[in-house]
Amino acid sequence: MIELDSYNTKRCTYSQVDTTKRFRKYIQEKMDFCNDTQTGGCDLQILCKRICGVNVGVGYGYHHTPYEYLSLAEWEHTLSVLRVFLEQSHARFGISIVKKLRHFFGRVKRKLLRK
Repeated sequence: MIELDSYNTKRCTYSQVDTTKRFRKYIQEKMDFCNDTQTGGCDLQILCKRICGVNVGVGYGYHHTPYEYLSLAEWEHTLSVLRVFLEQSHARFGISIVKKLRHFFGRVKRKLLRK
């Protein structure tokens, strides 16, 4: 999943979404975006339960303030990178086995608590 909702361009975040190092490296190579070290929440934490996702920078400045703006030049740059990216075929990236096991045991626990 690709979310277009971040400050700056040529940066992407994963914001605690369960992604693999292989996926991060793949995005960095294919889009020439670097991984941002900023942490925090994003919609990907909710939406990407079973798939990998990346939050791509589109050129916001002063986000979440009264002075927030969007640089149209940076937005257009991100769009051109994404057009090329989306025209290609891509490898599949599954979630980690740890997350699969947590999900499985969570379902078992919920079923047991219902009884």
